[in-house]
Amino acid sequence: MSATLDAKKFQKYFEDAPLLDIPGRLHPVEVLYTLEAENDYMEAAIRTTIQVRKLKKNTERGIDTLY
Repeated sequence: MSATLDAKKFQKYFEDAPLLDIPGRLHPVEVLYTLEAENDYMEAAIRTTIQVRKLKKNTERGIDTLY
């Protein structure tokens, strides 16, 4: 079950609807923090997304650096 959902309470609310257990996959998560608060969170989110994508492409090619 989801870590954010009380499945029994959810089931009860929907008049004892059937409760399904659907297995999922776990993926590694790396949490990164900025050294200082961002002034423009949208720009920071876009910049970070591009950096993560570049890192993923480089890793797929066997290059272990961001650029």
